[in-house]
Amino acid sequence: MPRESSPTPNTVLHEPQVAQQPEPPPDIEGFGVRLGKKLRVLRTAQRLTLAEAAQRIGVSASQLSRVERGQQQLSVVELMTFAHLYGCSVTDFFLTEEVQPVKITRRRDRVRSVRNVTAQGEVLQEHLLNASNVLMEPSLLLVPAGAASGGPITHEGEEFLTVLDGSLRVWVQEKVVDLDQGDTIYYPCTFPHHWANPDGRPAIVLAVSCPPSY
Repeated sequence: MPRESSPTPNTVLHEPQVAQQPEPPPDIEGFGVRLGKKLRVLRTAQRLTLAEAAQRIGVSASQLSRVERGQQQLSVVELMTFAHLYGCSVTDFFLTEEVQPVKITRRRDRVRSVRNVTAQGEVLQEHLLNASNVLMEPSLLLVPAGAASGGPITHEGEEFLTVLDGSLRVWVQEKVVDLDQGDTIYYPCTFPHHWANPDGRPAIVLAVSCPPSY
């Protein structure tokens, strides 16, 4: 069962250990090129020049050019900035399938991306559903020992997290909850929230967002 601990801004985590990272999908270079093309199409559809889009995103025009050519990878957090500018969700960047009412994603077709980078290693996000026009977004978070999501954030919608392996510490407003394997937490995303892996080993977390927020 979840167990509450006293909230403190200076929570001490276990000594970080470098976890062995899963292998990236074999077509990651091909995906980067496809993503760049999608970003370029979205930019031109809004009649933005390379310089104008780069200024709004907060990068240089040369950096944006490399992204659109598939020569520079982006984390999920960085893609959220592009999604906000272009009026779409991050999930849309990963889609290749035709629109169908029943949506199936085979394990071999899952897309894995870098959610954020920490001193303890990359937090990977494996998207379980490659689909558009859906009301929820399921994904697996692969969290190295000692890694965290970053500072508190708020956004529209709601989320739940289920720890499949390892443990996770979650902050929601003033509440701090430690989750072990099999534990689940749900919260409105309008509450400030963030999480960290306080354990000495990697954690695997099932995360579902509604509506899709990544």
